[in-house]
Amino acid sequence: MQSGLPSGVNGELGILPASLVEEVHIALPSDGASAAVVAAPEGPGVHPGVVVIHEVFGDQPEMREVCEEFAHRGYVAAMPDLYSAGGPRFVCVARTMLEVASGRPGRAMEAIAAAHDWLASREDVDGERIGIVGFCMGGSFALA
Repeated sequence: MQSGLPSGVNGELGILPASLVEEVHIALPSDGASAAVVAAPEGPGVHPGVVVIHEVFGDQPEMREVCEEFAHRGYVAAMPDLYSAGGPRFVCVARTMLEVASGRPGRAMEAIAAAHDWLASREDVDGERIGIVGFCMGGSFALA
């Protein structure tokens, strides 16, 4: 029976493979870079990717755990910090909330698209199999 999970992942809870987690900076097309967290399955292979969009509170430990869980399940997960570029944190939060409310693309959407492209450029990611998932505020961006 086909589980829909990447090959080598059985979908059972219990012992999960190790993952590698690192902090990176992803270049933005306009200028600057977005901080991001990346979690990848340990070991060789080409994996599907997923862009994880954090909740309104930003890059928090529980959101990093989501990235790690994706890696344990065989995905390379990248979570751009939508508040990392563009000034003081309160300004970034306000700008990001206005962007999601208006539906007009801005710096947050640019960071999300850059994370997708960055994942697709990795040798350990199948660029044809990249998804997106968002939580809370991030869900609005995932649907856009």
